[in-house]
Amino acid sequence: MPHKLLLADDSVTIQRVIELTFADEDISVIAVGDGRKAIERVQSDRPDIV
Repeated sequence: MPHKLLLADDSVTIQRVIELTFADEDISVIAVGDGRKAIERVQSDRPDIV
């Protein structure tokens, strides 16, 4: 089972760079654009890394 990384950043470019960085790793990136969405996703997705 892949680890889940939650990334909260309003820059779509940064989100994409991080997604590409971890594409070949056993890490699934969940990218959101703000802190409120990050809190929601922490509660629903239970990421391993924030």
